[in-house]
Amino acid sequence: MNYLSRILNMINRDLDSILLSKLRESIGKSKVKRKLSDSNVFKLRAYLLPYDVYVISPNGLPMNVLTVSNSAIIVKGDSLGMFLRLGSLNFSRTFIAYGEIPLKYLNGRLKIEAKTILPPILSSECVEDPRLDPDNHNHLYHVRAYYMSGGTLKSVVMTFHSRIMYGVNYVRINSLEPVVFEYNGAEYIIQDYRDTFPLSSKVMLVRPWIRSVGIGGIFLGFRKDFKVDFKSLRPIPELLPNLEFELKTGANVSLKLSSNEYLLLFHSVESIHGTYYTYAALLSDDGELLGVTLEPIISPQPSIYSGRRPSTIFVCGAVILNDKVLVSAGKDDEILIIMETDLNNILNRIKYIKG
Repeated sequence: MNYLSRILNMINRDLDSILLSKLRESIGKSKVKRKLSDSNVFKLRAYLLPYDVYVISPNGLPMNVLTVSNSAIIVKGDSLGMFLRLGSLNFSRTFIAYGEIPLKYLNGRLKIEAKTILPPILSSECVEDPRLDPDNHNHLYHVRAYYMSGGTLKSVVMTFHSRIMYGVNYVRINSLEPVVFEYNGAEYIIQDYRDTFPLSSKVMLVRPWIRSVGIGGIFLGFRKDFKVDFKSLRPIPELLPNLEFELKTGANVSLKLSSNEYLLLFHSVESIHGTYYTYAALLSDDGELLGVTLEPIISPQPSIYSGRRPSTIFVCGAVILNDKVLVSAGKDDEILIIMETDLNNILNRIKYIKG
């Protein structure tokens, strides 16, 4: 509790006003117009149901699992390592566990044994949405949301950074630190920032949610490790919500294609029904937008499964395996699905943008 109190004292509400000003200046200035549609280039390869996850606590006690959702993945030898977001009570109280599945079994219905690596520490806390650094898989980013019942501060949503060490069939967490913003010689946090993780070794993706106006969009800023130069933060118009039909946008996962090109999967949330759509963008290692898909590459696909939050697919992990892109995504906030497509199926849909 004392640790969290020290972090909360770092909140600088003036930073929200600066971000809102930048957001307002950029919204509506996109060179292309994104569309909502049922377009999709991915096919279902495998799925993981809550009761097919056997998970133990850090001390070895079996834990109940009611949801398995937004999860990161990594190819680890002949296996797929999975950083699973699991819920033992409900979707608002989740934790992160790690397990592995041999690649030769990565088809159809999956079963996995996992161990909790990032539990909630407080009863008000939810641990969410792990993402790996695309340049260094020893660095994991995840969200911690705090929902307080008393006091003037009702909720805080932050992104944390952890260093991890890989072993045989396990990982170990070696640190836990919030992503911070350096501004005028001091370090601060903002009140609500999720979907925050590295695009590249130079650039951090940040998704602030500006509560005063109910808008969130994708910003890019230069980073040093898990510290972001606040003054460098800027929104890219093509990655911001179109307020005619979208509530918000957010980054999902960054996939390194070459020494200076990264494929970013990002989502938009439709404003009336809250339906999620996934798009792709191609960026340079210093954050220059090179191109973006105008239609979704992943649409809701209600025929796959209908769960507690229909028409939601949320990607947190992506790898390239045998010239195919594999993504892991939470479906309907209840199960995990693995989908795949040829990389060219994505690249061929990108509309390139002139500077």
